[in-house]
Amino acid sequence: MLHINFKLIFLFLSVLALTACNNAKENTKTVSPTTKITKSKPALDSKNPKGKTAKLIRLNEKSKIAIGQVNGIPMNKLPNVIPLKSDIIISGWAYDSKSNLPCSAVEIVIGDNEYPTKYKIPRQGVGKLLNNEKLIPTGFSATIPYEKIPKGVGSIKFKLTTTDGKSYYNPEVNLKLKYTKN
Repeated sequence: MLHINFKLIFLFLSVLALTACNNAKENTKTVSPTTKITKSKPALDSKNPKGKTAKLIRLNEKSKIAIGQVNGIPMNKLPNVIPLKSDIIISGWAYDSKSNLPCSAVEIVIGDNEYPTKYKIPRQGVGKLLNNEKLIPTGFSATIPYEKIPKGVGSIKFKLTTTDGKSYYNPEVNLKLKYTKN
């Protein structure tokens, strides 16, 4: 029987994320490419809770994302499950690796809800490291209000909309949350 040590996997991802603060390339998460394309459900977000946005095509190809901090804590210092007692503040950087340009949007997904981020924050180090000044505006940041977060234990995932806005990636970066009373 296959035994997966989630603590080691989380520790590895955490070390990669911390390194992003000093060296963004080492914190790049690459999703294995495949040819499978599926249609997405309508997007849900805090401004559109009924999911009435246009349908996008989900791509299972390479995408790049780096999570720098969650609630001011670098990735390598986060516990296996993040206790949720207040708003969630997440920052990092991401880009559309197919076009090698900034995404058109980065969203945070918790349960069935998608929350927009402030995207295209200048990240000089990313542009310099990847030798592409077009990748400078790839930073993101979001604050998700405590009361909007589904109760219980869940995951934080990410949705990166391609540069052309027609499709999206779901990078394999998962952060676990445990809702606790304030």
